Amino acid sequence: MNNASVKNGLMAAAIIFMMVSAPVSLLPQSVRDMDRQAQEYFDNKEFSKAVVIWLNILDIEPDNAEVQKKVEMLYELKQKKDIEFERSKMDYKKAKMELYKNKDEKISDNDAERNLERARERADLAFDRFKTAYRIDPNDPEMQIMREEMERLEKYLKSEEQKFLRSKKDRERARELTAIARKAMEESRYQDALDSWEQILKFMPGNIDALEGKRQAVLALENIIKFENIKRFIQSGTDNYNKGDLKLARQDFMNVLQLDPQDVTARDYIERIDDRLAESRKLEQRERQAELFYSSGIRNLRENRFDEAEDDFNNILSLYNNKNFRDTKERLASIPALRKDYDRRQAEARDREFTDQLQNGMIALAEGRYQEAISFFEKALKLDPLNKEIPRYLQRAKDAQKLIDEEVVDENSPYFDVVNSLMVSGKKLYDSGKYDESRKRWSQILELFPSNLVANEYDMKCRIKLNPETRDSIVSKFIAEAEGFMKVRDYRNAYRKYALVKSIYPEYPQIDLLISRTQRSQSFGGGTTTLTAAENAEIERRYRLGMSYYQRGGEENVRKALVELRWVVQNDPGNIKAIIAVNKIEAQIRGGSSVAGTSGRKLSPEQEARVRRYYNSGINYYQNNEYSKAIAEWRKVLIIDPRNEKARSNIIKTTELLGRGR
Repeated sequence: MNNASVKNGLMAAAIIFMMVSAPVSLLPQSVRDMDRQAQEYFDNKEFSKAVVIWLNILDIEPDNAEVQKKVEMLYELKQKKDIEFERSKMDYKKAKMELYKNKDEKISDNDAERNLERARERADLAFDRFKTAYRIDPNDPEMQIMREEMERLEKYLKSEEQKFLRSKKDRERARELTAIARKAMEESRYQDALDSWEQILKFMPGNIDALEGKRQAVLALENIIKFENIKRFIQSGTDNYNKGDLKLARQDFMNVLQLDPQDVTARDYIERIDDRLAESRKLEQRERQAELFYSSGIRNLRENRFDEAEDDFNNILSLYNNKNFRDTKERLASIPALRKDYDRRQAEARDREFTDQLQNGMIALAEGRYQEAISFFEKALKLDPLNKEIPRYLQRAKDAQKLIDEEVVDENSPYFDVVNSLMVSGKKLYDSGKYDESRKRWSQILELFPSNLVANEYDMKCRIKLNPETRDSIVSKFIAEAEGFMKVRDYRNAYRKYALVKSIYPEYPQIDLLISRTQRSQSFGGGTTTLTAAENAEIERRYRLGMSYYQRGGEENVRKALVELRWVVQNDPGNIKAIIAVNKIEAQIRGGSSVAGTSGRKLSPEQEARVRRYYNSGINYYQNNEYSKAIAEWRKVLIIDPRNEKARSNIIKTTELLGRGR
């Protein structure tokens, strides 16, 4: 191989290495560059560009907390701007409405002055709110348009205020001349109109109406054909506006502005038309959104998701400024009763299930089906985690099952072959009289399984064969241990001791009776075998009394019921029905507050990813003023994560924003 081939091979290997390793080092740098670029856009108040980049970063690094904070901050800024901007537009419209009232030629000076004062109050509010919104996002095209409108409003207000600084005589003279000039314009006497406007401007140089009138009179004198076309379009536009044909009216007034861009009448009409068209679009949007909320609310009611239904119906009322939509208010008012009824039915179902699980567990425990008992008690404890008695029964079942597991080695146990081999060997050695060797085999088994019945039995037999004189002492010890177990109602261990006695001393007096007694009593109480007839009668009487109190209902009766039933359990620990009644009542008193629910469940990684995606998608839609789509995305978040307060808050605030401006 020549040097050139070697060199080419090394270069190829280097290129491959760079291609493989480059993404590892370049990706974090790329994210940093993207963040820096987004920050520059943000600093320049180019928010739409900034949010797109930051959302792209979150697609690459979903857990980037710093970028997520920036996205949230940007959303909050825009929301503040939107709210202030909407409020400023509302105040602007109200100020204009007050000024329109003064167009009436018959209005008195006092009324006109009051209207002007109200207009100024509203305008100042509009200016302040607009400034707040404008400082946040001066690049918004809609803000630029509104800025021009605000400036025109301020100019007109100052002109009107200047009028009231003049004497009453001047105001009356201006009003008379204005009427004369307008009549002259209507009669096409444009020179006479111009003379009247100029007379007004001599003593009121800033009068807006006179300035506009003069401009139109000059236009008519200089280009009568153009002016007549303007008049024709204004008349057509006014007629169409009055008929409600807003689109045709707007076109007419746009034709006016093409001929005369400064025409005030056309500008005013276009502004009013745009307001009405925007309100109509908003109304349609509100209705669509209300329909979505309403359908969702009905569905949530059907599925017993009352909190979500409440959110849906309250959002509808926010859209309509607390006015009813269909039967929203009635639906909302019905939720407390529906929730109460549902909670009652759920509590009853939970009580039934709890009672069934507890009862099945007690019966299984009594019948020696310990594995089943464990399963039943665990289910009951899951339904009522604060219950203090069930863990005791559960532990008894586990202890009993453990004894069984030790008494008989299961075929599936890894020790089965070893233990079986030792048993076969131990029995052969015992049968051949090699008791010492046999006992060693049994001792090995007992090291692994201390409770193994066969090993314990043969171990005792070997000890007695080796030392016959110890039989009576061993038997006495077992009998004493069995009686001790009987006193504490541990019948399972008592039975084991008696069984060992019988295996090594079958002739022991009444051993079969003792064994029978433990077998009948192998429950968690079994007290019925040791109680007198009178005691049993008293237990039954107090049980019935307790249940009678419980069935009457009321806090005091329930308290009395518990007193009686607890007495029964204390004196007859094996009384299954009393135990179940006590636990059922105590669970009801706790009101199910401890029942494990699903509202606090942890989201899976896949669900968390979907929540982030939908949430950020909602912010993206919001930044582009697509409010309904933003709400739809945040509603997806709540379907996956009903406890997501940020998404819920965003929906409420955006819904309120949609409901403004009416």
